[in-house]
Order: sequence, then structure tokens, then C-alpha cells
Amino acid sequence: MVKEFKMYIDGEWVSTPDGEFYDDFNPYTGEVFARVASGKRADAKRAVEAAAAAFPAWSRSLPSERQSLFLKAADILEKKKDEVINVLAEETGCTFGFAMFQASFTPGLLREASSQVHQTNGEIIPSDLPDAFYIRQAYLPMEVKSEEVQQVLYADWQYRHSPVLVMRPHGGGMA
Repeated sequence: MVKEFKMYIDGEWVSTPDGEFYDDFNPYTGEVFARVASGKRADAKRAVEAAAAAFPAWSRSLPSERQSLFLKAADILEKKKDEVINVLAEETGCTFGFAMFQASFTPGLLREASSQVHQTNGEIIPSDLPDAFYIRQAYLPMEVKSEEVQQVLYADWQYRHSPVLVMRPHGGGMA
């Protein structure tokens, strides 16, 4: 039986308004591999609008929540690795080796993305406390004295008045 694939728009699997599908052929056998919803310009516009509407909530989510989602996606892909390899080979006609590479590489990319959620973005290090920032970047001018190591000590009292101290060599901003 041939699989049918719908479009994922605004959190739902949907068909096109006209209900049209197109046949996706296996390039080696010439057989129909799947039937895919035949998205039109209006469907692409709906998808872009839904993504834009979802972005504010995503951007306000805590770094640990985003990290969890990336790691969960990586875990799912790894568990379905054999299925992904077969789908890639049948749909695109790629070799088993290339499909194996893609099925192994993509979870790694998601894990790397998960590691980036706590990276410094501009002037503020992300915090897992809603609406709280622990460390702000500061540039403080200092006089350079011969053979002395200049350091900046910056304390930023935030959530519950807990101090966070950062020391950086003189000459760079603090992150």
C-alpha cells in the first residue's frame, strides 16, 4: 500500500484545500513510493504565517525547554534510523551509504543545536529563570599599568539578590 503524506502546518497534519496529491516515484524502480499533498502558494503562505505567529512564544521559551525539544527530536530520529534510511533511499534514490550518513548526521546536528541554547547571545547570557538575566556584558575603561594584569570584577545582583561574579582580562568585554 502506498503511503500518503500531508503537510504539517500550524501544529496539524493537513491536506490541501483542493485535496490534491501528487505521486512521488522511486527513481530506481519507477514505482510510486508515496502520495504527497500537493501544496500550493497559499499553503506555503499559511505555513509561513503560522511559523511567524509561533515565533514569539518560541523565543520566550526557556533555554532548557528548547534544549529538551532538540534532544527529544534527536532521540526520535535515532530510534527511527532504519526507517529514515529506507525512506531516503526509496524517495531520493540515494545510496545506502549516503542515507546512513544522513540518518546519523542529522541527530548530531540537533544535539549540537541543543548545546547552543545556553551560549551567549549579544550582551546577555541566557537564564533558565523566566525574565531574569544573570550576567550582563559591561565595558569598563581601565588604565593599563606596566606589567600588571588588569582585571575587571563585575557583580550583578539579580534574582533573589544572589551575586554572580565574572572576571575577564582587561581589554575585552565581559560575557
